[in-house]
Amino acid sequence: MPLRQQINDQKNSWRYKSQKEASLRVSCSYEDSYWPSSYKEQTKKRQGSTLGLIRERLNIKKPIKNEGSEMVLPKSMRLKGHRCFDLLYKEGIRYHESSMLLRVAKAKPKLNKSNFHRASSNACKCAIAISSKVSKKAVLRNRLRRLLHQHLRNRLYEVSANSNKWLLFSLKPPSSHADKDQLLKECDKLLLKAGLLQ
Repeated sequence: MPLRQQINDQKNSWRYKSQKEASLRVSCSYEDSYWPSSYKEQTKKRQGSTLGLIRERLNIKKPIKNEGSEMVLPKSMRLKGHRCFDLLYKEGIRYHESSMLLRVAKAKPKLNKSNFHRASSNACKCAIAISSKVSKKAVLRNRLRRLLHQHLRNRLYEVSANSNKWLLFSLKPPSSHADKDQLLKECDKLLLKAGLLQ
C-alpha cells in the first residue's frame, strides 16, 4: 500500500472518530433521560466554575453584594466633578498636618451634576488627591487611597451633621514613608480640627 493512501486512510479514520464523538455529545445533551441523575449532577458540577466547586466543598457562602466593598467609599460619599474641586481649592478652609492637608467647603449640590438628581444621603462627600510627587508607583498611591477610604467610611458614614460639607484630602510627599497608624491619627486630628468629629 503506498504511503499517500495510508495517510488518507488515517485521516478518514480520524474524521470518522471525531464525527462519532460529536454525535455522541449531541445525543448526550438531548437524551438526558438516558443518563442517571448522579451523572447529571456530576456534569453540572464540572461545567461550573472552579470557585463554585471550591465554595461547595468548603461550605463557603457567596459574599453578599453591598453598596461597595469596605475598602472603597460608598457612592453616596464620593465627590465628583471638576466644579466641586474648583470650589474646594478656591473657597475651602485649609487644615494642615505633616503628611496631609484637608480642605473643607460648604456643599453646593447644583455644582455636582452627576449626583444632583440622586437621592440625598446623610453623610458628607469626600475625595482624596494623591499626586505623583507622593510616589511614582501607582500601587503605593492606590494603597494609601484605599486605606483612607476605609477609614473615612468608618468615621463619617453615619454622621448626619456633616451632610452639607465637602472634604478634600491632599497627601504630601512625607505620607509615602509614614506608618499607617500615623496617617490615620493625622486624619482624625484634621477631622477634629474641622469640627467633623466629636
